[in-house]
Amino acid sequence: MSIKHLRFLPFLFLFLIPNLSSAATESIRVIRQDCTGYSNCYTSLSAWEAGEQRDLTATDEIAVARIEGVWTNPDTTAVTIDGWTTDATRYIRIYTTLEARHGGVWSDAKYRLSVNVWNRQ
Repeated sequence: MSIKHLRFLPFLFLFLIPNLSSAATESIRVIRQDCTGYSNCYTSLSAWEAGEQRDLTATDEIAVARIEGVWTNPDTTAVTIDGWTTDATRYIRIYTTLEARHGGVWSDAKYRLSVNVWNRQ
């Protein structure tokens, strides 16, 4: 094989070697104050956590909780993220869309988690 032919060898390998890495599938669930008309929807972050908890490494997933919509009342259920199995490429992602995210100032129309943490006995 001549030097001229060796220059094309790396390009040949790019097409012959399959892509051995694959991205995990995102499993997106919605959290809204009102789930009317929505599937895969929860009305609190805690309900999402309890309903979706699983081994993400076995299912090759990224569990996504997308908080969206207008919120006139706070989410008042405490959330404990526990019992999941994750790794560096299969993990939990929780975020708010622009509609539910505050703009740096308080708003009663945005998502807020408000839980009374004081234990009064």
